Amino acid sequence: MEKSESEIIFSKEPFSFLDEEQRRSFIDNVRFFTFSGGEILIRGGELGSMVYFIVRGECGVFMPPPSENIAVSKLVPGDFFGEMAILANVKRMATVKTLSEVRVAAMDSQKFKKLFMTDPRIVSGLDEYYKKRQGALNLFKKKLDAPESSRKQSIWHKLKKFL
Repeated sequence: MEKSESEIIFSKEPFSFLDEEQRRSFIDNVRFFTFSGGEILIRGGELGSMVYFIVRGECGVFMPPPSENIAVSKLVPGDFFGEMAILANVKRMATVKTLSEVRVAAMDSQKFKKLFMTDPRIVSGLDEYYKKRQGALNLFKKKLDAPESSRKQSIWHKLKKFL
């Protein structure tokens, strides 16, 4: 049996903590969009105004040059993105591009903050998620900036030479 869009959205922390009233409010405050493969949903360096929740398809996360052609990570149904720029009040750190046809639920930043920043479980869960994501981005940047002599000859390093 296939999961409903709302079941997918609420399948992962911190949004799995939402009670029925919060879930109804969430669904009332999102708009659903479908995108074709290869479309850019958010672009690194721009200001953020929306948070996206993937309900179908896959997206790739791409860092600014020189790694813009290599996906740092893949986002799948149940994942969300765009929250880092909104929560930290900074420009987008990465570009997110669809890898297939994708359906998302999108919520504007003000509604996102209003709905979720009042629940300590959500705030704590978002903080943990933000720290993990930031740690993964920092690790990627370190690998990218490491001197050639200190790197192992992996597929990644061989590919990087061609960028």
